[in-house]
Amino acid sequence: MASPKVCKLTPHNFGFACLIAASLFASSSSGQSVEPTPDPYFKPTAKKPDFQNSYVPPTFSPGSIGKRLPQKIGSPSSSLSVPWSHERSIVRDQASDDNGFKPKSGVVDPPGKIQLVSGTEPVAKQEGIRVAELPTKKKIEPLKTFEPGRVVAIVGGEPIFVGDMLFEVNQIIESKIPQAPESAKQVQRQKLLTMLTKKFVDQKMLFVDAMGKLPAEANIDDLVKQASNVFNEQVLPQMMESSGVKNISEFDGNLRAQGSSLRQVRTAWAKDQLARQFVQQDMKVDQTVTHQEMLDDYLANKEKYAVRARSKWEQVMVRFDKHESRTAAKRKIAELGNQIIYGASFSEIAKKHSDGFRASKGGQHDWTGKGALVLKEIDAAIFELPIGELSDIIESRDGYHIVRVLERTDATHTPFTEAQIEIQKRIKNDKINAAFEKHLERVRERIPVEYFPLD
Repeated sequence: MASPKVCKLTPHNFGFACLIAASLFASSSSGQSVEPTPDPYFKPTAKKPDFQNSYVPPTFSPGSIGKRLPQKIGSPSSSLSVPWSHERSIVRDQASDDNGFKPKSGVVDPPGKIQLVSGTEPVAKQEGIRVAELPTKKKIEPLKTFEPGRVVAIVGGEPIFVGDMLFEVNQIIESKIPQAPESAKQVQRQKLLTMLTKKFVDQKMLFVDAMGKLPAEANIDDLVKQASNVFNEQVLPQMMESSGVKNISEFDGNLRAQGSSLRQVRTAWAKDQLARQFVQQDMKVDQTVTHQEMLDDYLANKEKYAVRARSKWEQVMVRFDKHESRTAAKRKIAELGNQIIYGASFSEIAKKHSDGFRASKGGQHDWTGKGALVLKEIDAAIFELPIGELSDIIESRDGYHIVRVLERTDATHTPFTEAQIEIQKRIKNDKINAAFEKHLERVRERIPVEYFPLD
């Protein structure tokens, strides 16, 4: 029996491949469980960057859905000059799979005559594709606006899919407008996808550029696996702990609910680390920071090191809305003030009778910076009263107050001797960022980018 054929992804059949990929995703999201394929990890034999000694905190960006790992650079099967090959198998080789494809056993047309059919009617002809039968009960829907398999941009021959961006987009939406209706979220998704496209293009561009500089004998698969091992050992436990999940399956389920998966996050992190390694090697940055540079920065930005006056104080308050009249409220605050004057504990009076939100704490307020309070009358009083003295009755929009200052510090500046460590770190970061932007500009000149509008 002839071996099953595969279709190589070319500019002529790319749209057709997207259609089939869309049907696979639609069927897998219809309620069937799609288990991620286990990915083995082993130590590579080619010379590689040392990830163990150059750990960088993770950045998250889901990887491409259904995307194959790259061919070895210089491999005869690689049809493009970019590090990753676009070769993909359109139809799987097993007898059936979780997405409903059931190839007809032993039925293969001659080369050049092979067609993909649904029932008995041909829907498309592609040379090199073996006969497969699409399930008649499942209708292939048109690509949706935010179909994960939809291409947003192609960077140096490498596609960026909507699915690569959905995880970050959904995280932003759920953190900002979790209670909004789905229609409103969908509008924001399109805006965020447009806004974040440049960021993802830059990330992909750096990866493509880095992979293009690998020696011919290097194996990209091995490099990704090495970085993935670091992710499993160092990053994944931290992510699970911060997410409050108990096991990997639960964590992966949470990621899938946000449009990603553990495999996608792991792969994206690994690629990001590869790109960072090569960027650090390419960038020539003099990170030396002199004493004069730090002093000049301190004098030029002295307002950044200003420290506001602060006050620690206590208060008894009587609210207008809790008394029948302003007169009754004023009578009550006067009684409380007199009790304090004649020896009653300020804290006990506040706990029993104050209407302030800190009443249960004895009316005590911790260090408060000048200008931080909404009630300007109180803000002025706690920075003008002598320490330890009771104020007169103060009227605000909400009620009557009596305050007492416990401690206070004057406005000042952080001394240069205390600020220079922070200044040195910031100047060094500024130099690195400037060098990175120059490097990115050079990469943009070398790597072609084609955008596909989302409208």
